[in-house]
Amino acid sequence: MKKITREEAAKLQTKLGSSTAVRTEVVHMKTGEILQIGKGDWNQQKGPGQMLQGVTKKTGQKYVLKTLADGSGWLVERVE
Repeated sequence: MKKITREEAAKLQTKLGSSTAVRTEVVHMKTGEILQIGKGDWNQQKGPGQMLQGVTKKTGQKYVLKTLADGSGWLVERVE
């Protein structure tokens, strides 16, 4: 345990409640960034589309979701 400054704290990513690591990454994306999500990173039965809809509704951030052609995962781009 250690004390840190406000500037150091502002650089750290935080999550709300029991958010997954993927959701935390998505929420902290900047406009124009692209995140590749592999099948191994995703534990849910359905793809990340439903999670992205929830994040959009809650934060107003907009995303484009694409499925990789080989079926190994998804690309998520923050567009707004």
